[in-house]
Amino acid sequence: MHYLKRVAAAVAALLLILCLSPAALAAADSDSFLESHAAECCSDGRSYYLNGRSGYVSVYRSPLSPKAEDYLLNERCVRVLRTWQDEQGRPWGQLRYETSDRGVGHSVDEGGRFGWVLMREMQLRYDKTQFVLERLDDFVMESVTLDMRDYDSVILWPYPGSGGQGSDASWYLRREEDNVLEFPAYWVDSLGRRWGGYTFFDADGFICIDEPGLTENTLPEVPAVSRITPAADAATLPRTATAAVLRTGALWGGAAIGGAVLVLLVFFLLRRKRRRNS
Repeated sequence: MHYLKRVAAAVAALLLILCLSPAALAAADSDSFLESHAAECCSDGRSYYLNGRSGYVSVYRSPLSPKAEDYLLNERCVRVLRTWQDEQGRPWGQLRYETSDRGVGHSVDEGGRFGWVLMREMQLRYDKTQFVLERLDDFVMESVTLDMRDYDSVILWPYPGSGGQGSDASWYLRREEDNVLEFPAYWVDSLGRRWGGYTFFDADGFICIDEPGLTENTLPEVPAVSRITPAADAATLPRTATAAVLRTGALWGGAAIGGAVLVLLVFFLLRRKRRRNS
């Protein structure tokens, strides 16, 4: 009987190790890179479109990882948290994302996974910040006001000449106590219209001061954003490391359950035999 207990204890310990193996694999190297290279990283916070040459980008657990952990399809917009440059001079960007089947994923602000992507496989999403940086010397440093009460609607655009469809920010902006917006500086387009940058909570962009209700926003002096390489077919993506870990976990889990059933069966058979002999 003591021998049976020792065998059962050994088998139980082995099953516990098998069950923990997938979790240990998934957790390895999670924060070690940042702990040792934090001083070399630069904060970013900008948005980018995934733009890999083959229609997807490879995501690594760290820039020093030998193999990709996940793959994300092109055309998705992600936020890069920080950047780091390796010894070959290649910049990397860290992002937070979630994945579904076969690693197809999207950017998230909370939860999800962390990973690193080569910056050359992403294209900056042209926005208010980039517009200002490229035309900083063209801004007129003069304060201008806009009285909301004189207009039915005020449209907030990502930047002058952005095209597409602007956001009706009237609901946001009318919450200002005096209904008067103030712009410390403005930019003048080729049509002589003044544009002022404005940020209100999550609303961020430009307002055409002279035509606040402007519904079409195209300008010849603002170049169109470069096209993104179309996303690949999700079925053609390489097998992800995450999927491999999950499959390994399923195999270990099946072995653990089978082993547990076998131990219980042997235990009850020996117990039954012992009772007959007694």
